[in-house]
Amino acid sequence: MTIKKALHLNSDEFSGLVAQKDARSQRIELVDGLLHELPPSYLLHAFVAASIGIALGAQANGQRGRVLNTYHYQLSPQDIRLCAVGYLPVDAVSRVIVPSVVAPPPLLAVDVASPEMSPRWLLDKVRAFLKAGTKQVWVLYPVDKVIDIARLDSNGALSLITLDSSAHLDGGGLISGFSLPVSKVFPK
Repeated sequence: MTIKKALHLNSDEFSGLVAQKDARSQRIELVDGLLHELPPSYLLHAFVAASIGIALGAQANGQRGRVLNTYHYQLSPQDIRLCAVGYLPVDAVSRVIVPSVVAPPPLLAVDVASPEMSPRWLLDKVRAFLKAGTKQVWVLYPVDKVIDIARLDSNGALSLITLDSSAHLDGGGLISGFSLPVSKVFPK
């Protein structure tokens, strides 16, 4: 369950908050200018995020981009979202100012669903990434062992495909040569 704080922030104020030493480990997002606390990352979710991050990084790093784990992405002046794994093109990585706690929207965003996250919250988050220019969003469901792949079709409508454990996940035209059995993402 996401907890809304009665705190309105702009992107600079949010970045300043995240940069504070005691706030770096907090799972927070800025949504429509409101600060939100996210549920904790459970061991199962951390395992799944690490599995997909390692697999993507092995294939993608050094191609035309970089894989980042658990990072904040600025989707608009009032929206800064956290995702488990993001794939940024090299030119976007080179534009990130060090020390920055926020990156531009990734080409690929991967998030791990938690039981406390409502389907509406996840769908709104997926749409926010896609609206900001992210080409694909993968939502991993560790309990169900499925992956939803979301993208916008040529008419701008949301297209959603669900892969079960018998399917193979590929780079979707973003990461050439990437292929991973869905069953390898989730623990047995």
